[in-house]
Amino acid sequence: MRKSASIFLSVCALFALMAAPGWGATFDVVASGNGAYVGASGLQAAIDAASNGDTINVGAGTYALTSEITLNKAVTLKGSGNPILDGQNKCRVINCKASATIDGFVIANGNVGTTIIRSEANAPNGGGLLIAADNVTGKNCSFSKNTANAGGGVKVDANNATIINCVFSDNTVNAEYGYGGGLNFANIASNISLKNCTFTANSAHHGGGLYIYGRATVVNSSFSGNAATGGFGMGGGLYAGSDASVSSGTATVTNCTFVENSATGYGEELC
Repeated sequence: MRKSASIFLSVCALFALMAAPGWGATFDVVASGNGAYVGASGLQAAIDAASNGDTINVGAGTYALTSEITLNKAVTLKGSGNPILDGQNKCRVINCKASATIDGFVIANGNVGTTIIRSEANAPNGGGLLIAADNVTGKNCSFSKNTANAGGGVKVDANNATIINCVFSDNTVNAEYGYGGGLNFANIASNISLKNCTFTANSAHHGGGLYIYGRATVVNSSFSGNAATGGFGMGGGLYAGSDASVSSGTATVTNCTFVENSATGYGEELC
């Protein structure tokens, strides 16, 4: 009886472990060669086949996209060897529609808008990454040479986004009144946390490096060579909207550096 009870308890423990957070299937994607999931289409196929809680390991190399990656599962997308997700200036790189983690990628050459328009309200946003779901984490990623009408590198349209150890460089916003060359967070009722990030040589009408309009915490990050390029551009490095101003305490900026950012209006470093 004791042996049977022990086996029963072991089986119960196994099922409990399987139900615990972090247990899930693993999918392996390679840039080229042989495998179940190969290239950009293979990456999308792996996401489509995955379930919430799974992990998708993406190998080194370049994944040339002709359409955006739709990330609609709460999975961990884990890059090994800094794989490059290349939008080829044809499409957004990732449209994140679930509470996923994106870790260890170069996200480059995404493009969702080259026509200069007057307002970002109905414009295509987030050239590199569009975050459209709550509780998304992006970490150890580089966003480079992406283009949009708001949020050249990343546009956050959701709550509780966390961005850690990411680099934003040479991203551009085209809209005449578009904000946030590197990253745009414009949701007054939501939160975002940025830690240990670098914003370099990004440009937009306002907020060349970073634009925030909501509850934000920015810690241990650097801003250099970003530009607010509009007719009266504000906040070359960082621009905080009136309801998210640093002075009001809604936005907290701690231990950050601002060097040689520029603005055609005012607030070259921080506005």
